[in-house]
Amino acid sequence: VPSLRPLHLHVLTADLDAPALRTKRHWNSFATDFFVPLERLITHLEGGGRGADLAPARAEGLLKGPMRCLCCPGAGVLGNMPAAKAHVATQAHLAA
Repeated sequence: VPSLRPLHLHVLTADLDAPALRTKRHWNSFATDFFVPLERLITHLEGGGRGADLAPARAEGLLKGPMRCLCCPGAGVLGNMPAAKAHVATQAHLAA
């Protein structure tokens, strides 16, 4: 994704409950394989890799795909941002 070309780091809470997280693209950028955990990136770079290369078509597919909870695999598809926000406020999510 061109706007994210420079390597940068996000620090976020595991519950994904943040006022700035407002769109499906934002949600999916952290809750799919589009997001590369720091440990995996470090291992990749130490092995001679050049960053987290993700084909543009694959990146778009992840960002436009269905929203799912990062913490609760059994939660199923979260239909929209209001549903996602409601889900992260549930006790089941908080216990995950």
